[in-house]
Amino acid sequence: MRKTLFWVVLGCLMAFPAAQGVAAPSQSPGVKLLKQRQKQERKDLKMRERYLKQSMKAQNLSPALRKQEMHKLEREKRALREKQKNEMQELKDRLRVIKESQKLYGH
Repeated sequence: MRKTLFWVVLGCLMAFPAAQGVAAPSQSPGVKLLKQRQKQERKDLKMRERYLKQSMKAQNLSPALRKQEMHKLEREKRALREKQKNEMQELKDRLRVIKESQKLYGH
């Protein structure tokens, strides 16, 4: 009897995944698109970093040039992080203004 009850409950949980827990709040499409684009930008920078390191290993570069390239790459990483942070904040600000105007005008 217990085994049967266990399998029935398990089957219900599998059939109705919404009953498993509280659903996460949905994001606006703008935020989702921005996050996808930013993720791709980070991935591209990581690939570029990998290829740059492989290239530097293959070439006979002086340590000073190697260090210079690595510093340049670190500056690009910082700039990308700052740019993405600013983009996200600007989007949040725009969404906040839209939400407030909808609340104010009752749309």
